[in-house]
Amino acid sequence: MKYKIYQVDSFSNSIFAGNPACVVPLSKWLSDSMLLNIAKENAVAETAFFIDHGDYIHLRWFTPDLEIDLCDNEEEAKSKAALLTQQSKKFPVYFFKSDTSGEKTFEEFYTINEILDLEKFKNLGVIKNSIKRDLTEIDSIFDNLKNIFLSDKVSKSVIVDALIKYLPNFEHIETGKHLDQKM
Repeated sequence: MKYKIYQVDSFSNSIFAGNPACVVPLSKWLSDSMLLNIAKENAVAETAFFIDHGDYIHLRWFTPDLEIDLCDNEEEAKSKAALLTQQSKKFPVYFFKSDTSGEKTFEEFYTINEILDLEKFKNLGVIKNSIKRDLTEIDSIFDNLKNIFLSDKVSKSVIVDALIKYLPNFEHIETGKHLDQKM
């Protein structure tokens, strides 16, 4: 048997950086044990196998130890998680669009206006043109936040406004639903 295996570097725009993962296109499914053995041999955090049916793609996702059970909704994931044992061969995962305050629709570690050095450290980018603040300014930031929290007028909007003053790229999405309400 010969299969194409693509190794990708996710969360990175350069090779040999980010999180390595493998993607394996198939025309028909192999046995579960064969898929797991391929994932083990790849020795990366995730290996995705897929069959393109034209109008949809059937995806199966493995770690070196088990298959990720991609669930259709939160209730399905919760009910399957409640049944997990040490011998479980699949781990339920549900991906969803976030609707809670403070979360962004994507993960961002640097902005388009920042210069990122990916060569200085292995697997770590350093923003080269970041704002360098002196110690007195940093102290004043913390003093301001401390005063806000001690004030009778403390509110989320006041805290967000203070953070935006010191972190110009700080983005906050307000939906009225909070992460602790989701859990």
